[in-house]
Amino acid sequence: MKQMKLTIIALFSALLVVCASSSAFAATYGQAAAVMYYDTLSISFDGLTPALTAYADYNGTEDTPAGTEALVETDNGWGWAEVDVTDSEKDLYADAYVDSPASYEYAYANAELSASFTAEEAGSVTVSIDYYLYIDGTSEAASSAWAYAEALAYLSINDEEVTDIFGDDVIFYNGISYEGDTPVYTLTLTYKYDANETVNILAGVSAYAEAAVPVPGAGLLLSAGLIALAGIRRKN
Repeated sequence: MKQMKLTIIALFSALLVVCASSSAFAATYGQAAAVMYYDTLSISFDGLTPALTAYADYNGTEDTPAGTEALVETDNGWGWAEVDVTDSEKDLYADAYVDSPASYEYAYANAELSASFTAEEAGSVTVSIDYYLYIDGTSEAASSAWAYAEALAYLSINDEEVTDIFGDDVIFYNGISYEGDTPVYTLTLTYKYDANETVNILAGVSAYAEAAVPVPGAGLLLSAGLIALAGIRRKN
């Protein structure tokens, strides 16, 4: 009977170790990316040259360059935004990725274009651009992961918002709701303005990802299993 009890305890302890190990080393990650094709940009107001900006943030470390690429990278992931439209691809790109952090980490990236003009007479403006989104992630055991990608067009008159339009966004949270690329969509915004109004146009893409791995709890479980096994060895 005593031997049977020890066998049962040993099996339970081994199970604790296996469960704890899978919790501690589970693959947990989130990734989101969004792209706007700059060569498809159409603004129905002649003479505008959009300004391009990029922003990246990884766990509070920011990159806001004067140039066209923002990047914050660590061993566990990155926030990366690029708005360089001089190469053959001509796109605005935002990418956020977090993979198995020690506890909790997040990444964010934003790439956008903006333009402004003052109307001499009443009229209308239409902004159109193609884009696509990407999402991926996984979470295991007690870990969690979240990722989000979106495209946006925004218009303000005399620095006051008048309208905006969000493109189809994709979200992942603790289970794949969408994995892989979306189709290519077209984002279009139209607005009528009056004479002497200053029209501000913005279009861009954003990507956000986060992951949390509860290592302390898993480590406690692992320790309990190892201690139990050590006690059995001493009794034997």
